[in-house]
Amino acid sequence: TRFFFTATSRSEETCFQTLFPVPLRAVLFDMDGTLSDSETLHWRAYSNVFKREFPSFPANPISRRYYNTNIGGRTKSYSVAQILPNLPPSEVSRICIELEKEFEGLARKDLKCLPGVKELLQEVVCAGRQIALVTNAPPTEMAFSLACLDLSNCFDVRVAAGDAPQPKPHPAPYVEGLRRLGVRAKEAIAFEDSLAGVRSAVSAGLVTVGITTSQPAEELVRAGAAVAVADMADPRLRASMRLALREPPRT
Repeated sequence: TRFFFTATSRSEETCFQTLFPVPLRAVLFDMDGTLSDSETLHWRAYSNVFKREFPSFPANPISRRYYNTNIGGRTKSYSVAQILPNLPPSEVSRICIELEKEFEGLARKDLKCLPGVKELLQEVVCAGRQIALVTNAPPTEMAFSLACLDLSNCFDVRVAAGDAPQPKPHPAPYVEGLRRLGVRAKEAIAFEDSLAGVRSAVSAGLVTVGITTSQPAEELVRAGAAVAVADMADPRLRASMRLALREPPRT
């Protein structure tokens, strides 16, 4: 496999420098905060549910900073159990259901793809590459979100909560995605928005592009992302992807 570097530019926040495999055989995408700014809706869901269910919770109302630091990118069951360690397992499960219902109510109205998502997916498909979705969301929420975004039929492989032995930030979800795709990490790239997700993908050996919906660019790069961009419409990212997709994948 050959490699190339994109052009490097420096801003006040971060240095964009990345390395993509050529030829590129597969692209793996996180869902929440990567395909859409759904993390904002999840934050609102947590804020609404916690105010209703736990009015004396010290962090109420849950701020976006608190959400990004303690919740974003992790499974609901893990987050709720960590935030409320004395909550019985049955109550953790109930709160997770309430959070999913609250999110769905918000998403029906406000969930939309981030700029460049559908165009990039189309480019990857037209180039004959495989696409995987790797998320910590439960299968029902994954299916609901993809339907809202009109992306239900876009992915060759889906890995949801429970499909791997450990959730993100463990590398297991991305390792499972690569296994199902039948490709090696050095033949693929990942897109992620959370620190947990970036650490998962990088630990699985994937060159990872950070999307800054949930975390500042410098934090994503510090976690291991090769580059951090606002969305998939970034012209430097698109130029780099076109170069990586130019050469046909080896069979």
